[in-house]
Amino acid sequence: MPYSFSTYVDNQPLPAGPPLPLCHVTSPAGLVAILTAGKIEAFKDDLAPTNGKSYAFYGRPAYVRERHNGQYSDQTVRHPACILFKTDLLASAADYYPFDTGAFLAGRYDNYLQDAIPPNPQAPTKPKEKKREECLHFLLKNDISTPTKFVPSFYKDNAAYFKAKPSAPLQRQANSLLVEAYFNLINASISTDFDGRARALEVSWNVPLDVNPQTVERIFVSDETTQTAQVRTLLKPFGSNVEYWYAQGGCSERESWAYMSERIRSYMTDRGYLNFPLYHTPQVGMP
Repeated sequence: MPYSFSTYVDNQPLPAGPPLPLCHVTSPAGLVAILTAGKIEAFKDDLAPTNGKSYAFYGRPAYVRERHNGQYSDQTVRHPACILFKTDLLASAADYYPFDTGAFLAGRYDNYLQDAIPPNPQAPTKPKEKKREECLHFLLKNDISTPTKFVPSFYKDNAAYFKAKPSAPLQRQANSLLVEAYFNLINASISTDFDGRARALEVSWNVPLDVNPQTVERIFVSDETTQTAQVRTLLKPFGSNVEYWYAQGGCSERESWAYMSERIRSYMTDRGYLNFPLYHTPQVGMP
């Protein structure tokens, strides 16, 4: 009998390293709004149409590619900021998905995943409800160990996951069309169909995420963003846990993203998140 996507991940014998902090990327204006409110609001979407959810990505920053004149580009917001949350928040997570659910619900991954989803003659007829049901095939076990099992299921270690470089081929026999389709998705070149969010584990909560020195490990922000007194005042409670990255004069949006990502990678490496040795032996077949 084929394994479910969740079972494949849950059967991973050992993690490939320590749990990773959680990343929430936002614009300069978004950072001001979040710090002013002291939280990331839970919002309603097609996956949580009633009560809403708050979101972050596990262990690596990812961004939404912008659409210009009907085409997606590699341009993201200039001078992005990233809030790095402590791993403690994993204990209260509500859901884990192997990709950005908003992109899935929008059909961005259909070319890779749609044919692997088991047909359901009794599926809802309304497109949004049908898509929401399909997304549930990729819902992972709600357990604090899930993130540290997910990474070695598809990546050599935490460093490879951060760099979005999956293993090839799969280290264990999949016995699942869903797993094989997802593996093809994350190994595909970034195209107009999807962006880096396809390779990031999405974590969600049923409540807003508090943003304060007790929940936040680090904030990465552009030096240009902090030129106003308002931003400096809002960042003051976080003290030395604010790290500035310096935008080169006239840098593009893509270059801004690269500068920030490198600072995050350097920080996580220095703290031992990414250079932890692989300490499990890949197994052939399922346990």
